[in-house]
Amino acid sequence: ITEINFALAKNYLSLAEPGKALDILEKLLKSEEKKYGESPGKFEAIFTNIGCCHLDLGNYDQAKRFHQKALDILEKKFGKFHVNVAYQLSN
Repeated sequence: ITEINFALAKNYLSLAEPGKALDILEKLLKSEEKKYGESPGKFEAIFTNIGCCHLDLGNYDQAKRFHQKALDILEKKFGKFHVNVAYQLSN
């Protein structure tokens, strides 16, 4: 179900429906936090997409907060000079 909900949220984002995507992603994040605890290392993709939703909705402070969370996770995993970190910086 996690993968299906994540894919659905990404589809809503691509269809310019960030509100619908955000609802799904927030529920997904809560579900994953219940399952894994608040281990942020597992949530980088969810944080990135929540940040994109907030950006599309004009909630710039929230967008920055979630993109920063995703960036912090990637830097811990790969170091500052990894391609995944560079990609996240482009968001």
